Amino acid sequence: MFITPLGHTECLIEIPNNKNELVRILIDSWFSDVCVGDLMARRERVRFDYDILPKIDYIFISHSHLDHLDPYFLTEFFRYQSPTLLIPETCQFALDILKKYLPEAKITIMRNNEKILKDGVMIEWVIWSSNDVGNEEDVMTLFVSNSESMVYHEIDTKTPFNESERQLLEEKITPHRWKSLLLIESGNEIETQLRSLETIKMSERGDIVKNAEEIWSEKISEEWQYLHDYELYDPRYESWVTRAWIGQGITIPREIDEGLSNFHPLPLSRVASVESQTLKGQKLPKSSFALLPGKRYELMKNSWLKEIPTIKSIKVELYRTKSEHKHLSFLERLPWPAFVSERGESIDNDILLDLLNHRFLPFALASASDPFHLPLQVIHSKPPFSHRTITVIGLPSKREIVISLQPMDSHGQLANMHMRKNLSSFPESVRYIFSMI
Repeated sequence: MFITPLGHTECLIEIPNNKNELVRILIDSWFSDVCVGDLMARRERVRFDYDILPKIDYIFISHSHLDHLDPYFLTEFFRYQSPTLLIPETCQFALDILKKYLPEAKITIMRNNEKILKDGVMIEWVIWSSNDVGNEEDVMTLFVSNSESMVYHEIDTKTPFNESERQLLEEKITPHRWKSLLLIESGNEIETQLRSLETIKMSERGDIVKNAEEIWSEKISEEWQYLHDYELYDPRYESWVTRAWIGQGITIPREIDEGLSNFHPLPLSRVASVESQTLKGQKLPKSSFALLPGKRYELMKNSWLKEIPTIKSIKVELYRTKSEHKHLSFLERLPWPAFVSERGESIDNDILLDLLNHRFLPFALASASDPFHLPLQVIHSKPPFSHRTITVIGLPSKREIVISLQPMDSHGQLANMHMRKNLSSFPESVRYIFSMI
């Protein structure tokens, strides 16, 4: 079995079937460069050479968040290949639009705790029912296995700490004594990044990073202690199970500041190292791995990961940190800490206009509470418009913008109109960017 991390929680799993053919499963689909409407971007840029890309058999969508279900990538991908699209029952609301824009796609609706078995490859999925998974309660986790190996990807959630869910986990992974089983969990790298920027002094930023490591170690220790005290199933005790971390690859858009795009205050390698050290302290000698974007790993016997040559048709552009996480001096050159009152520089208006037109405007036009719909409907009862005919052209103040409209007139011609729009009517994500002016 082979695993290729592709940044964030996305990855490609390749698993041999009983015909000795590789079945390829692409986990989630966020390969656009931006996270629309969130003032965030993808840290790694992934590019596919579709002319030589090996056949992908399945694309698995875990849930409907835009950093997992990316319609822009899907519409591009299905121009070249037609894998089976595995959609959880929680995403059925998107079926009509998926069928409209992906008319040739084979779509399978995944009912909770069901499975697919084909040629010796098992694909199973679970939405954990416990409330303690927080705001990711609709995430469908994934089990992929053949007669020898299994990968369990928790994606944006984690197995709850209660008896019934732990019993179900044990039922999933122990009927067959695998030669190897890899448990993949996502580490949220951005939390420490944002907290470190909510400061003014460099010393404070360094303290936050150090504190984050201590908190992480305590969290791992408490987790182990809880499972141990309540005698709940913990797969880390199995000799053939190991845990690996995959990245929450969200960052500040490099259009705002390239330095922040490179900033990794608590990188995955450190997350894995802290966990390994903590577990050894609990006399559980297990090592954790960091699954680095763009690398390709083979899952060996006893769950050891061996790095092997990458798939040439998949290219991942990495943006390395300019300094180690404990040496944050380059942050002194940034134009801002996050506190608005302390910012001494403004972001160029051209950058703001570009972000508004190419990042936030498509998001606003797709929103059910689109601030552009009402004024346009005043002009035309049935305005045939798209984001191509709406452009932000001016920033007269921090409270309003000037919009250029080109709706069609009664003769089918584009009419040129200007409209001032108060920022109070915009989504919070759009208003936030203006706080940096």
